[in-house]
Amino acid sequence: MKVFLALFLAFAGLFFVSSSAQDSNDNKLGQIVLFIDSIKSNQGNIRIHLYNYDKRKYFPTKTEHCYKLKVGNIENGKCLVKFDDLPFDTYCLSVHHDENANQSMDLTFFGLPDEGWGISNNVKLWYRIPKFDECSFKLDKRIKIINVEMRY
Repeated sequence: MKVFLALFLAFAGLFFVSSSAQDSNDNKLGQIVLFIDSIKSNQGNIRIHLYNYDKRKYFPTKTEHCYKLKVGNIENGKCLVKFDDLPFDTYCLSVHHDENANQSMDLTFFGLPDEGWGISNNVKLWYRIPKFDECSFKLDKRIKIINVEMRY
């Protein structure tokens, strides 16, 4: 009887492990952990727009076609944000420090950002809108950590 019980438990354990591994491979969901630093002040909100590969043509100006998060927990010029249960894909994100909390990016007379902004891969830009391909990254594992430095 003890031998039968031991074999049953061993078989059940193998079945559980293999079915759990199967589920994690079938779901192909991950999490993006975003660290934002160099934030000028703790005032206002941080607004994040996350675009997947299918929505790349809308990056970064058409925010109605992306995942959006607004967070207000800025401490000491830093913020931590998590996107959970995202399908494995290629993504790109933009970050906006909405310091006056008016829910839009304030621009200068010349059309340049008047509030803090950042993009994935911290691509350096001069007087042009970023392209999806230069800012994109792959979510192909359970957790992807991204760091974005704000620019003012």
